[in-house]
Amino acid sequence: MVILSDNNTSTSMASNISYIHSASTIPLLHDTVGDRLRYAVKNVPNRTMIIFPEDGIRKTYAEVFNDVSFL
Repeated sequence: MVILSDNNTSTSMASNISYIHSASTIPLLHDTVGDRLRYAVKNVPNRTMIIFPEDGIRKTYAEVFNDVSFL
């Protein structure tokens, strides 16, 4: 992990996962957004993921995954 100090110099740490952790007992997920999307597609593909009411758009996890797979 690389951390920038106040003067924008980098400090290297002994980790290849970058995250910020505060005082909490809840562990962080070490997944990317893509990992979490694939997990949702596998487990709840037909659950609504996003709604844009002004545009009349409602998409499931599977539909969003198919949309982003073409990018």
